Amino acid sequence: MFIVLQVIVSLMKKLAWNYIGVIYENNSYGVGNYQEMKKLTYRRDICIASESAISITNGIVSPEQMKTAIQSLIFHSESRIVGLVVFASTKTAEILLNITDILQFRLGMIFSEGSSDIGTTTLESFSIAKGAFYSSPPMFHFESFSGHWESILTNK
Repeated sequence: MFIVLQVIVSLMKKLAWNYIGVIYENNSYGVGNYQEMKKLTYRRDICIASESAISITNGIVSPEQMKTAIQSLIFHSESRIVGLVVFASTKTAEILLNITDILQFRLGMIFSEGSSDIGTTTLESFSIAKGAFYSSPPMFHFESFSGHWESILTNK
């Protein structure tokens, strides 16, 4: 994950994101990534102006809690936040996208690989999603390759 965080911070630097918000799940994945990101952003002169830890109950985040987190970014009073980094699972990311769509929240977002199951088809269902970049390619399934392995591994 450390390499992914370095890529995220480098991308923020290239995008001139020097004043950001972070939303993360309040679990070992989210908290751990947020703590490491704080160290990396500090070294690169990127200010985390707003952060929200989102609690998960029965595998799902409360839409009201997510709405509060997004509104705190929208109404952040010190200076305009230029980007949002999200450390969350796919389910949480979809709830976030639904809320941002409803609130017409217009801000660049970077999702961690925990949200990697969000495919292009899913993103296209949100009017707020204008583009996407995936750091890892989608998994391809080749039926003939599976057949090849079955023929090798089958006890004949």
